[in-house]
Parts: sequence; C-alpha cells; structure tokens
Amino acid sequence: MAGWEGGDYLDRPLRDLLSDIAGAEPVPAAGSTVAGTTALAAALTAKVARRSRRADAAELAARADLLRTRVEAGVAADAAAYADVLSTPRDERDPEAAAHWPRTVRETASELAGLARDLADNGNPNLRYDAEAAARLATVSSEIAESLLRANASLTPP
Repeated sequence: MAGWEGGDYLDRPLRDLLSDIAGAEPVPAAGSTVAGTTALAAALTAKVARRSRRADAAELAARADLLRTRVEAGVAADAAAYADVLSTPRDERDPEAAAHWPRTVRETASELAGLARDLADNGNPNLRYDAEAAARLATVSSEIAESLLRANASLTPP
C-alpha cells in the first residue's frame, strides 16, 4: 500500500518515502522530512562519536542513538497526526493534535546539534566535517520544526 498508511517508513524502501513526499497527497510533508533529517543527523553523530578516541565516546554514541530513536518514529507518525488534523472539522481541531512530533523534533534536534558541535570541536579531526554536517542538519531541523509548530497552530481555532 502506498502512502503513509502503508506502514512505518522505517520498514520500507527509502524510495517509498521519497515518492510519497513528492506526491500530490498532503502527507507526508515537511514534518516527516524533518523527522527523517534529524534521525539521519543523529546517526551521523553516533558514527562520529564511535570513531572518536574521546574517553566518553561510547556515552556520546549512545546518546546520539537515543536521540535518533526518539525521532525516527515521527517519519510516519507525523504524517498520521497531520492527516487526522486535516480530516477533523476546523472548529473541532485540537491545538495539540499536530504539535507532538514537531515539538519532539525541535527539542531533540536542538540537543543533537550541541552534541554534534562538541564532536566537531573535540572529536576525531578526520571526521570534523561529518560532525559539522550533523550539527548543521540538526540546527536547521530544529528551526524548521519550530516553524511547523507555528504553522500548525494556525490550523486550529483561536
């Protein structure tokens, strides 16, 4: 089954997610994209930590893995939550219904950006650019998630 109703994107080919995002349906869209981007940034951060010689490298990698786990379900779940909001009459919409995943991504990506920046500055110098890439992806993901929270607030009655 195509679309977000077809099951968790984590269990499907990446091409399914890309095709669905590019499709004409309202979901998945930016929320799923930013959850996936944050998960990728966390995976990259974990790699950099694991290849670092820092005494706390294993702890940093475990933290990055936890952050990835926190957001990866949002790739599919954000689409489902947003679809539910769109199918609810405007005057009956719950202001928090579409906020959970963007809020989770914003908070997780913000923490992740700090972790990746630390690794860029104090990790394996050969992987500095990977850590910087992860930090930039996480920072932008946090900013986008914040903008989605503002946009989703306008979907509900005052």
